[in-house]
Amino acid sequence: EVAGLAAAAIARTVEHLKNRVQFGRPLATLQALRHRMSELAVSAEATRWLVREAAYTGTPRAIAVAAQYAQQTAATIVPEVVQIGGARSFAHEFGQHVGAFRLEALRLELGRPDVLAQKLNASPLPAGASNGK
Repeated sequence: EVAGLAAAAIARTVEHLKNRVQFGRPLATLQALRHRMSELAVSAEATRWLVREAAYTGTPRAIAVAAQYAQQTAATIVPEVVQIGGARSFAHEFGQHVGAFRLEALRLELGRPDVLAQKLNASPLPAGASNGK
């Protein structure tokens, strides 16, 4: 759900950036905004694939990795899309606030980052994997 909501929030923000003209050109042409949006898109897609991996393998470690990454994605996406999209007025006018509230709720439901990190550290590595030591 985090991956889907994140992708929807990104798509909505991208559409806004394409239509909003500032400085005589669409905001989507500004390289700084394009870079920020691409980083968000990578996080959303990585979340989707980590969740798929967790569902496929069912291992505690894959589930912990997916949960931790989804929590981080939700925590990152919400303030970014609201700020990039013109703050609260855009978020409310275009319905962005609904997805933002849901992402925040999911982030809280997944748990605190330190607890997720403990679960990840406690889960065994897959056979043949190295922990870097």
